[in-house]
Amino acid sequence: LEKEIAVVAEEERNRVGRELHDSLGQHLTGTGLLAETVAKQLEKENSAIRITARKVVNLIEQGIELTREIARGLYSSELDGDGLFSALESLSRSASVGRVTCEFEHSGRPPRSNELATQLYWVAREAVTNALKHAEPRNVRIQLQTTEDYLRLKVEDDGRGLRQHAMRDGIGLKVMAKRAELAGGTLRVEGAAQGTIVHCEIPLPEN
Repeated sequence: LEKEIAVVAEEERNRVGRELHDSLGQHLTGTGLLAETVAKQLEKENSAIRITARKVVNLIEQGIELTREIARGLYSSELDGDGLFSALESLSRSASVGRVTCEFEHSGRPPRSNELATQLYWVAREAVTNALKHAEPRNVRIQLQTTEDYLRLKVEDDGRGLRQHAMRDGIGLKVMAKRAELAGGTLRVEGAAQGTIVHCEIPLPEN
């Protein structure tokens, strides 16, 4: 039943992802082009207006990138092949805000299974989100290692760490654990000398 529910949820995510990519994404792109035209027309006008127009263009561009990132996460077919690497790289860029630096490292080949790629992406996204919301880190690192037998995802931060009740009762951790379980793997969360490390390990089926 859990797997059937996961399949239905995945289909709905795909639908929403396509709508975001095809409808909202194109709308924002058109709006951005129009805003860019206006900004260029104001180059010789009042400086305050010109600066404001340029800010509007930048905000729209950020909105386009955010829409693409969300769509990529929802629309799992975009995670096929090297798409998982691209999605995690995009996640690391979006998480590098203010004083926070987020890096993504990988070795081996991305998983061939679309389902595994989707589950891994959302585990990584939830782990990064938890770190940014609760740990106040300066550095976050996403590492994905693929061998012939295993997929190993590690997300670590140098923040203030998770309290025991958060590790026991946090809904985000439960969601990550369930995703790892549905993919046939395990999730482990541990404290580091400074910060938290999230491990997700998924055995790969034999060819």
